[in-house]
Amino acid sequence: MTSQRKTKRKILEAAVLIFFIIAIIGFTSSWKTGLLWLLADLFLFSIWSSYWKKTDISTHINKTSKVFLFIMFVGLFGWGGAYLSGKMSYGNFKSKKTLLAENKKRVDTVFIKNFETEWAIKKVQSYNDEYIIDYSLSKKLDTIYFQLDKESSKGNWYATASVKQALYQKQIDSIMKKDYGREFNVIQPKIVIVPDEEQEEVNVSNYKHLKAINRQKIIDRQFSPRTGANIYLDSYLRNNSNYSSCYEHLQTNYTDKGSYIVVQTKIKTCNSFGTNETQLVIAKIDLQGNILSVE
Repeated sequence: MTSQRKTKRKILEAAVLIFFIIAIIGFTSSWKTGLLWLLADLFLFSIWSSYWKKTDISTHINKTSKVFLFIMFVGLFGWGGAYLSGKMSYGNFKSKKTLLAENKKRVDTVFIKNFETEWAIKKVQSYNDEYIIDYSLSKKLDTIYFQLDKESSKGNWYATASVKQALYQKQIDSIMKKDYGREFNVIQPKIVIVPDEEQEEVNVSNYKHLKAINRQKIIDRQFSPRTGANIYLDSYLRNNSNYSSCYEHLQTNYTDKGSYIVVQTKIKTCNSFGTNETQLVIAKIDLQGNILSVE
C-alpha cells in the first residue's frame, strides 16, 4: 500500500469514527436525524474500506462509485442536519403560489364551518321548525345533518321531512352562490334530515312486521279456503292429462323459500287399469302464482 493511500485511509478511518459518534448523538435529538446520519456513515465506511488491498477487506471501488458514495454521504448528512435544525419541511419545497392556496383553503375551511354552524343553529331554533332538535356537520364539512325529534320520526317521516330538506337545500345553495361563490372556494353543502335513531329502529321493526303480514296475505290468496289446495297448481293438475283421470285433491302443505313457495300436494288419480292410486306432486310457485316447476 502506498504512503498516499495509507494517508487517505487514515483520514477516512478517523472521519468514519467521528461521524459514527455524531450519528449516535443525533439519535438523542431525533430518530430521523440519527438514522440518516448512520446511513450516511455507512456510505463513508464503504469508501474507506476500498483503500485496503484487494486481498484484504474489500475489492477496489472505482472512481465513479466513490463519487456516488460521497454524494450519498453528503446528501444524507445534509438531510439529517435539516431535520435536526427544523429548517427543512415539506412546505419549503412548495411554491409561494401553492402555499398561498393552501392557506386560503384553511381560511375557507374555517369560514365554511362557521357559516354552516351559524346557519344550522338558526334553523334549529326557528319556531316553524321546532320538530328539528339538533344539527351536526360531517368531517369534510360537505353535509349538514338536521336531527328530528322522536315524535316526528314516527312512521313515514321522510314524506314530510323531504319537503323541508329540499327547501333547506335551495336556501343554502342560493346563499352560497349569491354571497360567497366568488370570494370563497367552498364545498357546496348537502342538507340531510335524519330521524331519531331509537324511533327509526321501531319504524324498521314495524315495517318488517307489516311486510311479513302483507307477504303472508299474498301467499294465503293462492290457497282455497274450502279445500286448502293451491288454486294455481290445482288448475294445472286438473288440465294435465297425466293427472286429470279420476283427479281428486287430498292434502296440501307448503314451505316459504323467499322468492317462491314449495307446494306439496297429495292427489288421487286412476292408472291405466282404472285403479285408484295416490301421488305426491311437488311444485315451485312464485308469489305471483306462476308455476316454476312440477315434479
